[in-house]
Amino acid sequence: MSDDDDDDPRLPNIGREWSLIGIVISQFNAIELTMTKILSTYIQPKDERVNFVERNVFNNSIISFAGKIKLIAAFAKIENLRGIDTNTFHRLLAVRNAIAHNDILFETQD
Repeated sequence: MSDDDDDDPRLPNIGREWSLIGIVISQFNAIELTMTKILSTYIQPKDERVNFVERNVFNNSIISFAGKIKLIAAFAKIENLRGIDTNTFHRLLAVRNAIAHNDILFETQD
């Protein structure tokens, strides 16, 4: 989006909101990538298969964010790890879903 777009009467003045949404989406992608790395480390695929596992098995279209939460909760239970609060993950998921699946994220002025 260029500076000229700010003057286009067909586009609502939503630059700040879109910037914030971009930041939120970027942070969720970072969280999900971290979850993928944690899960990959836990299952310990052979070195030559790490890339395949991380890019394909844990791909968002194969295992959703919610699915990754369940997997992390399962291995935390198996390994008796404390301090992993799945409620925090579920709150993050609710925020992500509100952004990803909402038709109207904010009001614009006509």
